[in-house]
Amino acid sequence: MDEKILEWLLAEDTPEVRLRTLKECLKLSDDDIKVIECKNKLLQSKVYERALKKLKKEKPWSKFDAIMAFAEWGLTRADIGSGIDEEVFSLQNFIF
Repeated sequence: MDEKILEWLLAEDTPEVRLRTLKECLKLSDDDIKVIECKNKLLQSKVYERALKKLKKEKPWSKFDAIMAFAEWGLTRADIGSGIDEEVFSLQNFIF
């Protein structure tokens, strides 16, 4: 991969992109200090905060958007917390 592209993907100001790059391009494990630090930064970021707000909205598609963002970023329930369960399970009525 071109070094300039990799540098851009690893930018500190986009932890959601940086996390995937560290894990998928550089093949770092979840217990690597760079991955841990990046995940912590993501969980404190404005983009993560916006996704949490979408999850709390009454509109099912907002909830789907949030869940898809979490998945795209590689976050799990263990990262986000069990506080999302009610919002996620509320989509069952919408789907079925």
